[in-house]
Amino acid sequence: MSEIANADSSREHLLIADHSTIMRRALSKILDGEFELSEASTAAEAWQLLQQRTVHAVVMGLNLTDLRDYGLLERIRDARVREIRQTPVAVVAEDTPQERERAHQHGASAFFPKPFDSAALKLQLRTLLESVSGVADLNEQEREEREATMVDPLTGLPNRSYFFYRGPKELSFAQRHNKELAVLLVQMDNLESLIEEHGRSVVKQLLKKLAKYTKAAVRIEDTVARVGARRFAVIAPTTSEFGAKELADRIMNKVRATVFNYTDKQVSFSVSMGLAAPRVHIMGTFDEIVDLCAQRLDMAVWAGGNRLVFGDQQPAPIDGSERDTGADLGAEIDLAEDTGVYTALRPSLSALSPEIAEKIESAAGMPQPPEGAPALEVAMWLLHNGESDKLRPHYRLLLEEILPLLEHANGAMDLKIEEALDKLRAKLR
Repeated sequence: MSEIANADSSREHLLIADHSTIMRRALSKILDGEFELSEASTAAEAWQLLQQRTVHAVVMGLNLTDLRDYGLLERIRDARVREIRQTPVAVVAEDTPQERERAHQHGASAFFPKPFDSAALKLQLRTLLESVSGVADLNEQEREEREATMVDPLTGLPNRSYFFYRGPKELSFAQRHNKELAVLLVQMDNLESLIEEHGRSVVKQLLKKLAKYTKAAVRIEDTVARVGARRFAVIAPTTSEFGAKELADRIMNKVRATVFNYTDKQVSFSVSMGLAAPRVHIMGTFDEIVDLCAQRLDMAVWAGGNRLVFGDQQPAPIDGSERDTGADLGAEIDLAEDTGVYTALRPSLSALSPEIAEKIESAAGMPQPPEGAPALEVAMWLLHNGESDKLRPHYRLLLEEILPLLEHANGAMDLKIEEALDKLRAKLR
């Protein structure tokens, strides 16, 4: 269970997330008195604390069993809430060049090598928090100079900081001049599986290829950035949803059509995409547009990956007359591979016989659902589309997320559901 100690609103709040009780206790002993501390033994507990209160920094190990390795850091960096997404995260791990590079690629703010020195650890954390505060105090010109030079070392593309610096400017221009604006998120499916099967060096080359394909698909005035370990983003000014969909299709088709050869091995991968191109009169903030993109990307991934979700699009069901006719399965798979129709078939595989569904999944190299619970919007979308089985392993986390809303509604609307809420709390303990 998560633990909260030394509550003091005048000090920065640090969250220590590590499965090892010994490691949490060691870090707490070092940092006690300097910071207000919370502890979490799982990624789920850490995520709950991040949503419940302000956390100024996270110190995390890599052995959180419910989200492997950098899963918690990825979830933080992909969060829809800006305050959570921008939380400084320090990774505690064995000191190797490879691990330092992995931490950097996943968006770590600092790297603390094991074994760590107590005085050095305190100093590094204090420096990290002061540097974050310093960025907020920069004037506009200094911030532009600092952010504009930030580049992802692996791909040579602008990084997450530049993306969130550039985006609001493009949105402001679009709103002032009544122009369109589209934002696209592109994510490599099954990153960890690719690493396990082919190794990190090969996956790095795949990420470089995806960066190259994305960059080649856009115009000179568009911005392409690497915003996560497996995620890229495009800001496309003066671009409608139709134009952005064509851009996404160019990237998707290039990825699908290419098989790479590395050390006598043939390697292929797929991508999932979320697109948002709201009309000018309903555009909100840039963060809200990105949040909408992220929600649609989640839908694409949870529906099986290898697809684009945009607008109010729903994956098309298979016509009932085709389900039981024994039509040529090979032709159906060819159609899916040649035209991209497969992206609309995935949510309806449950309507096919198990044997046919298994063959289609095998032939198409279907990505697996992601680890961790889906966002509430995605959970509702899955439920609406008859994919409720995917929610079963995640009921606890989803109910924990909506419990505060139920409690508030009970008081505000006098629903008189105290007994039901008590039973729910007992189940979630």
